[in-house]
Amino acid sequence: MELHKGGKEYLKTILVLEQQNGVVRSLDVVKALHVTKPSVSKAMKRLREGRCLTMDGDKRIRLTTAGREAALQALDRHHVLKACLIAMRRGPCRRRTGRSRNGARRQPGSPGEDEAVS
Repeated sequence: MELHKGGKEYLKTILVLEQQNGVVRSLDVVKALHVTKPSVSKAMKRLREGRCLTMDGDKRIRLTTAGREAALQALDRHHVLKACLIAMRRGPCRRRTGRSRNGARRQPGSPGEDEAVS
């Protein structure tokens, strides 16, 4: 089944919740994604039809092998993108010049943007 961005986001969220809590229910997904119950219900139906997840009698959500693989790929992409964005923010140009974003020269020993001031 070809998943859209929203479906991948649901699967990724279910995987993370499963890793954190062990058990995942629709209400957990509602709270995590800040969406409505009907939205989650619709998405769960589509993902069940696509054989990405199952729901038992207690409404516990379980990822199928295909759903888990899709969730892991989405989570991996998320981590790669996050690492790239962090690397871009701390790029070599800023470090070499010693200048902050607004172009002001930082004093040696003064905290940079990424460092907390105590």
